[in-house]
Amino acid sequence: MSSIDRRKCAVAYALLYTENTERTCEVLRETMGPDADAVISEAKRLLDEILRKYGEDRDKVLSELAEYCKDYVEYVMRRVASSSDLALLALFFAKGLFYPVSIHRVRTFIEMMGLSVDLESLLREGVILRLDEHRIVMPTFVESVISQALCEVSIDEVIENLQQSYVTLSVLESYIDGKSPHGELFEKLYGIEYETALSSLNLHRVAKFCLEDWDLVFNPCIDLYELREKLHEFKKISARRLLRQLDVTMGYGRYSKKLGVLCHVIAFGPGVHGVILSAPWIVPTRALERYMSKIARLFVLGIPFRREFSEYFHQFLETTASFRRTAVAFIQEGAAYLVAPVDRDRVLDSLIDFLYRSGLEVLEF
Repeated sequence: MSSIDRRKCAVAYALLYTENTERTCEVLRETMGPDADAVISEAKRLLDEILRKYGEDRDKVLSELAEYCKDYVEYVMRRVASSSDLALLALFFAKGLFYPVSIHRVRTFIEMMGLSVDLESLLREGVILRLDEHRIVMPTFVESVISQALCEVSIDEVIENLQQSYVTLSVLESYIDGKSPHGELFEKLYGIEYETALSSLNLHRVAKFCLEDWDLVFNPCIDLYELREKLHEFKKISARRLLRQLDVTMGYGRYSKKLGVLCHVIAFGPGVHGVILSAPWIVPTRALERYMSKIARLFVLGIPFRREFSEYFHQFLETTASFRRTAVAFIQEGAAYLVAPVDRDRVLDSLIDFLYRSGLEVLEF
């Protein structure tokens, strides 16, 4: 099978797919080399033949193209890329239903996964088709190689390796849950702007940020629903561990995925309540800021204490409606770094008393 015959079915697919045939032909000439015109000519002849046979039945046309391409795919797997790497790349496109994607996302994925594939070679061979300056697509007939995609990822190990990476965990939770953090508060808590933390995220073979598209690219072998569930399960267990350090024996609590905290409500008398919100890390959303903000609240967090947060709290937060009855304690190695309003009521003092009775060394700022 000649090079032209091998590639004509892939180009026929591109011509069938695109809305701007002439522009697609121009792009194909740029990427496929000197024999591009011959390939395009043969592709048009093949496509006309199949369209005469099946008319507007797109599924049957694609199925027929797939039959033409069986030998072509086998050649690609032998000569252009390793079967396992090509299978992972095909799986990446399959997760997006083989719709066109940004070339920047594909490059980010190849880099993140450490794939030994040459994207330019794949474009020249027609394994991946360039539709315009930014969008590329993989023909659906390449999905036959997906069965060879071997990339087992233990989500438990991913989370375990990130146990103390609170910034990364906060960014992951924010992205997966679709939460929008309060930018200034995020920076004061973590010492880095949220956009900077997001754009610098790079977890080998798990997730990497694509600057050009301003979006995270995930390993397609990872089930994001499972990642979300296990992330919150780990967070819930860690939140309970933090609360146990305060030895709170009264009240009742539940973990909220929406807020990302363990909410423990305590009744100090008829109609008098306070709440302890514990979590190893938080995503400071508006919803979390407003949650039960009219009653006394104590946040118990596992992230490292920063003086910048204390200064920000006393300069701006403690006078706002959402934080007027709120204190924040950062638990670190037997010590509690407490940031609380200068003027606080008896109920908030009662919550803070749990810190002093816990045996932790309490340092107020």
